[in-house]
Amino acid sequence: MIEPIASGIHEGPLRAVLAQFKEEGQFGLVRVLGHFLASSVCFAAPADRPVVLVPIPSTRVTRMRRGQDTIGDLSRAAAKAVRSIGIDCTVGSPLIHARRVADQSGLSAHDRSLNMSGALRMRSVAGLGGRSIIVVDDILTTGATVAEAVRVLTESGLRPASIAVIAATARHR
Repeated sequence: MIEPIASGIHEGPLRAVLAQFKEEGQFGLVRVLGHFLASSVCFAAPADRPVVLVPIPSTRVTRMRRGQDTIGDLSRAAAKAVRSIGIDCTVGSPLIHARRVADQSGLSAHDRSLNMSGALRMRSVAGLGGRSIIVVDDILTTGATVAEAVRVLTESGLRPASIAVIAATARHR
């Protein structure tokens, strides 16, 4: 598994701000949180190639409940911040859900892994060639979701360079 890079630990103020953004609809925080994600991306990005961020796709139910694609929005904010310091960075959306998944909150690591197994598939590889692929998500808990994304990308002949997240639980320090 690719070693993920996180900007911080998912506790205290960072945990609170992420909850306000995702669960309370305070979408004005996208720029601030995008900068947190951008710091992880900059650490993960190779210096010699352009970068494409591949966000974990939100489910249709989650998008409808929240009113937007939070990970996609964070990815676009991060890419903008990364470009502002001279790194060629775009966002691709090659992954989609292949089936319904249960809400991950409250699931054990084993159950999260089962829940995500086979849950994603490739929509398209367009725009990914010649770029370093960085899988991005907001919070790394057990790693099941990003592992599924890496699996799908790899089986499609792509080689993700890294995983970047805003925050990781203490077990991923």
